[in-house]
Amino acid sequence: MCAVLMNLARTDANQQQIAGEGGIGAVVAAMAGHAQSAAVQEQGCGALRNLAANNADNKNAVRTLRAASHPTYPPHARSTSPGWRVCAAPNAQSP
Repeated sequence: MCAVLMNLARTDANQQQIAGEGGIGAVVAAMAGHAQSAAVQEQGCGALRNLAANNADNKNAVRTLRAASHPTYPPHARSTSPGWRVCAAPNAQSP
């Protein structure tokens, strides 16, 4: 699911529709439920990054939902990509 949303969230229209249908919460829940799966973490982070790209409302929703869920992500799921900051640290500033 996360990989599909990651690909779909590359357009503004899809970002809005996915967020409106609860997609951000679904990705956060999947990541929290599969905290030990590197694949789910990477794809989920990609989906959240794409959903938040150039969309302040979605970026705030990602930060809020991630902060509320308090998931713990394993070190192998971390990335050095700029988008990871939105994914890993809900209150971090993204470039």
